[in-house]
Amino acid sequence: MLKKNEEIWKDIPGYEMKYQASTLGRLRSLDRTVFIKDKNGINYKRFMPGVLLKQQIGKKTGYKNISINGGKHRYDVHRLIAMTFLGDISGSCINHINFIRTDNRLENLEVVNQKQNCIHSLSNGRHNKAKLKKEDVVYIRNNYLRNKNTRHLALKFNISVSAVRSVVRRATWKFID
Repeated sequence: MLKKNEEIWKDIPGYEMKYQASTLGRLRSLDRTVFIKDKNGINYKRFMPGVLLKQQIGKKTGYKNISINGGKHRYDVHRLIAMTFLGDISGSCINHINFIRTDNRLENLEVVNQKQNCIHSLSNGRHNKAKLKKEDVVYIRNNYLRNKNTRHLALKFNISVSAVRSVVRRATWKFID
């Protein structure tokens, strides 16, 4: 059982013996010896001490990310933490339970599918760009089945006719029955 604020470090899969992730959302490189070629083409060994890695916040996403392996790879920090402590995350979403995108503590992360991630967001009033609410979607689907008048429904909810069709076909709002 993990104690509150206890930090445990573990190797990041695929980067064993090079990089580690912690349960508090931090990343570090490990001490290692590298071979470097100087300007004359001579190889020599150099000791590289391990350091805490600097995390940046993505301007578009708001998630912390990091470059590793000399800047060759860029990863979202929450995905590295989840991959390290929660196992295989391929094809999954990583949900920040408290909605704070920069809080990458293990206790704040969970592996979910896209539907569960949307439900978590909507049930907590976080989907502020949506024009429709859950009740509106249910209303549209029920009334379309009765009278098939997409134009009337579009006017009622101030959305396009194609948006009504997408709701009815379940191309959007798939997670609402």
